[in-house]
Amino acid sequence: MKNKKLLASILLILISMAWGGSFVAQSKGGDIVGPFTFGFLRFLMAGIAILPVVAIHSKRNKTAAAVSYSSRELIKDGIICGFFLAGTSAFQQLGLFAGTPSGKAGFITSCNVLFVPIIGLLFKNKVKANVWASVVITVCGLYLLCVNEGFDVRLSDAYVLVCAVMNAARIVAVDRFKDKTDIIKLACVQFFSASAILGVPTFAFEARDISSWWSTVNQGSVWMALLYASVVAGAFAFTIQNVAQKHVDPTVSSILMSTEAVFAVLAGWMLMGDILSAKEIIGCCVIFVALIIAQLPDKKYKNKDEI
Repeated sequence: MKNKKLLASILLILISMAWGGSFVAQSKGGDIVGPFTFGFLRFLMAGIAILPVVAIHSKRNKTAAAVSYSSRELIKDGIICGFFLAGTSAFQQLGLFAGTPSGKAGFITSCNVLFVPIIGLLFKNKVKANVWASVVITVCGLYLLCVNEGFDVRLSDAYVLVCAVMNAARIVAVDRFKDKTDIIKLACVQFFSASAILGVPTFAFEARDISSWWSTVNQGSVWMALLYASVVAGAFAFTIQNVAQKHVDPTVSSILMSTEAVFAVLAGWMLMGDILSAKEIIGCCVIFVALIIAQLPDKKYKNKDEI
């Protein structure tokens, strides 16, 4: 059992590394083909990549919930999640395209951990005291990370912050639907829905001339970035995450996956030469502390049997 927990923890850290590296792939790929095109193709490829997993998983897990859950409900819920996923991708890509460094974008995006319980208030969910404390700390961290000497916020950073809110809304939506169906089937519909939604601005703004658009897309560097973001950091990471989280405490898994932002900074520095100022680095550290505090169990909710 201990070996399984250790292996699962290592896998979650590797997934976080993959997600952190995806910010570099998104930045490089999006700069070449455009923010909407990259998201459109990324989720189309992720949806195709996860189809074999859906087929295998469906044969092994024919649960009562999955049987009673109609295809219409699956598609409806998948489209809702896909809408928020498309928004997450669009605003994140716009932020990266407009100039936010990949490492900085990673830390701003990670603030979704704090927006999730706040959005949960709309559904009368209780918010723990440590989460409210984390929100205050995060605001301080975001000030250091995003507000410049002129006391204004770069538009690119604002885009990424909207991305964090959209991702939080997606997480809340998935959480409300997860008990009704197979989560991997929901992810598959979510990927294809996000791709279809992003296809609208892609062909409206970036692919008016199909021939020119395809010649821009059809480059080795673009396909490498897309394969990494869609397969390695997409379908593969999502599948491994679902398996690994079965063997690790939810609080521990959340903390381990929070290291995604740290790996985003390291990847940006190593692969793109991104350098953050001392003020921005302090802001990243403050946000990281807030993320850890937000995910620690509250004593009031602690199980009596825990030591």
